[in-house]
Amino acid sequence: MTTPTIAETLSDQTAALALLLRIAGMHPTLPTGDIRFSQYYPGRIDVLLNNPAEVEAWRAALLVSDSQMTLHELPGRPALRLDFCAVVGDAEVYAWTAFELADQQQCTEGTAA
Repeated sequence: MTTPTIAETLSDQTAALALLLRIAGMHPTLPTGDIRFSQYYPGRIDVLLNNPAEVEAWRAALLVSDSQMTLHELPGRPALRLDFCAVVGDAEVYAWTAFELADQQQCTEGTAA
């Protein structure tokens, strides 16, 4: 993951903005999410997605290895966070979602039906 640096101008975020346009052009059916650009991480796109399946869609589209996916427990909650961070060209994508364990169980039960 990149080290925080403060962008002074919008042009400092050119790599991340261009990457998002490139992803949208190459993968127009990818699910959208809460997409953010930050002055503290000017070369990174943060993508908050709705569920694990959408994170998986982004992972597959960006050719990110399964081994780069991480699953974290959220302290004090029966919930998990699934994420990955990948360098794509000269920018970085951080995609993630958080979900309740009950949601995961329902998904698994729905698949088995």
